[in-house]
Amino acid sequence: MRYEDPLIVRAEHMWKMSKHLLGCFLREERDYLVEGDSIVPSQVNELILEGKPVKTCFLGYTELTKDEKLTLIRTHHQGDIDWTKKLSDEEMLPMIDEMIEFSKYLKEECAKYDIKYFDVSHDFEGVRNEAFEYLFEK
Repeated sequence: MRYEDPLIVRAEHMWKMSKHLLGCFLREERDYLVEGDSIVPSQVNELILEGKPVKTCFLGYTELTKDEKLTLIRTHHQGDIDWTKKLSDEEMLPMIDEMIEFSKYLKEECAKYDIKYFDVSHDFEGVRNEAFEYLFEK
């Protein structure tokens, strides 16, 4: 596996290790939040079908153009520690295209497996808060 591989391919290659790691979390921890792009809805569904106590959701941005997302990235970067700051717009745009397509994939797969999907395209903070409320409601 390489970092340049498509996001879905990376998730597929990582699944054996991710599943083992998640199994440890589920046995040893009461609550654990996993964030990232190395797990896809079909894999979460696999855990659910195995009876694992998983509450999950996915976030994405299917309603933005690549130019709108680039503007948001440039506006809300995290200063010197932000890896995107070192990349030109020309380098960022193909990555953004892939992330938008991955968001569309996640949205479709979430619908297929009845997993909650939140679209943060137009209100990142508000929708992110909705996702946290969903995950942590008792």
